[in-house]
Amino acid sequence: MLFQILRNVLNSCDLNANAFVLEQLASSYSILTEDEKDLGVCIVDIGGGTTDIAILNSGSIIFTG
Repeated sequence: MLFQILRNVLNSCDLNANAFVLEQLASSYSILTEDEKDLGVCIVDIGGGTTDIAILNSGSIIFTG
């Protein structure tokens, strides 16, 4: 439902989204190597209003919070 609302808003602005990506996953794409993702790592994203964490192991996110 939420994704459909987002798509409708984007379409009304003549924009198109190919995919929606979890914020923690996007962070992992930009800062981690494949070896780090495979070995296991915890990402802590300290923002202005929120702090998010993600734990990756064997190349996959196993926890977000």
